[in-house]
Amino acid sequence: MMARDLWSGRPDLRPWCAQLIDRLERWQPDPSLAVDRDAIVEETALAAAATEPWLVHPCLNAITRDATDYRLERDVCFITWVAAHATSLVGSLTLNRPSWCWSPRGEAIRVPAGRHDLALLAARDVLAGDRRAIIAIDPYCRSTGFPLPRAVAPGAGVPSLAATAAREIAQALKALDDRLPDCAAWASSVTSVIVPLQHEGTERSSGSQPDIPGLIHVAGLHGPVAVLEALVHESAHHHLTMLEAAGPAVDPDHHETYPSPLRRDRRPLGRVLLAVHALWHMVAFYEDGMASGLLGSEWGDRRERLARQLADGLDTLERALPHLMPAGRAVVEPWVCERVDRGVTA
Repeated sequence: MMARDLWSGRPDLRPWCAQLIDRLERWQPDPSLAVDRDAIVEETALAAAATEPWLVHPCLNAITRDATDYRLERDVCFITWVAAHATSLVGSLTLNRPSWCWSPRGEAIRVPAGRHDLALLAARDVLAGDRRAIIAIDPYCRSTGFPLPRAVAPGAGVPSLAATAAREIAQALKALDDRLPDCAAWASSVTSVIVPLQHEGTERSSGSQPDIPGLIHVAGLHGPVAVLEALVHESAHHHLTMLEAAGPAVDPDHHETYPSPLRRDRRPLGRVLLAVHALWHMVAFYEDGMASGLLGSEWGDRRERLARQLADGLDTLERALPHLMPAGRAVVEPWVCERVDRGVTA
């Protein structure tokens, strides 16, 4: 039986959007851009009050990320992204050198130097077509305005391995949408961009950062199943980030470390919860993938390995329940009740 209830969950964006509004008040755009700050802030605040899903995107990292590097480029991404979704005019923008903006269609658009009416920039994007990528692939980090470590260097062309990774990601996303649309919709509610990174040798990894909404990165995940497992894994992290915007899941004064189901070293309880939350969804992905025909039965071994890790993590969380806050217990207690039905006993 497929986990349709699990994939029907959507984050309550209200607490996260409230944090976004607080951060907006402190945002000061790069002066050289000569933008109408108040218009941009007002439009973004209205969208946050309405919990608009387009806010959950890496272009918002000019607001959500504290670092000051690549300030101009990140501001351009943010300003043009807001303009592309604005319900009223937000003025213009000046570029002393060419830059990039990110299209709602999931593509990078080069913006030449000069003064630009933001409404016309948005209109040009609409005229280019209405195809919108559910989850876009961004090898050059154009959606963030700054390069992630080991990102493909802009202007260098996409190396063959990166091009192969981009094709595999696109094929995997289409297969997921065709065979497990509920899972695809669950992932795309918090993940809008995937960045394939360069890697060395047989390295395989994925990651996400709470302060870069909507973005995950992958390296060396050759093969569609590895890509989709990474998508589910990192999207689960983003879902938990949204949950914790309402308050901590773990008692902030509790500093004991615990065995981690995904690492050899002991980890803080919050990190164990993060790992178990991801494993719960990863096991469900393999179960549903095999039930739907997306995955062959040969992936049963991978499901069993993850289920054993999940069982270990659930044992740890069950023992640590007194140290979870109400939000954390609300997540964990249903897992403990369901674990026998799901076959994840140790």
